[in-house]
Amino acid sequence: MKKGFTLAELLGVIIILALVSLIAIPAVTDSLNTQKKNLCEVQISNIIATAKEWGVDHMLQLPDEGGKLEVKVSELIRQGYLTGDKNAKTEDDRYKVINPNTKEYFSPDPTITITKVGKKYVYTMDDVTVKSCQS
Repeated sequence: MKKGFTLAELLGVIIILALVSLIAIPAVTDSLNTQKKNLCEVQISNIIATAKEWGVDHMLQLPDEGGKLEVKVSELIRQGYLTGDKNAKTEDDRYKVINPNTKEYFSPDPTITITKVGKKYVYTMDDVTVKSCQS
């Protein structure tokens, strides 16, 4: 008696594996894309939190009621509040942050706008950066 599988059995297994992969691959891809978007949003939240730390250290530079101040991410990196791309190929790229969604640098240099509303300061990220995380 010969041991082994028949051609029909092998084809059956291959067909079952193909069907499972047809179901699993889109689900895994969607999950990865969702996680990239979430990571990008978390990164923006961390940048804004860092800008708030910068604001605490630079209280005299913060705007008066109705005024606004823009702080670039590259400036936060230069002053040591954030870490830029340590593996950058050029000196300028060391002061940039990578978008987890695209694996490229945010372009243009992200800007945090600080405005004073009443007794509070409101920190917002520029629309271009926020939209790059949603696409």
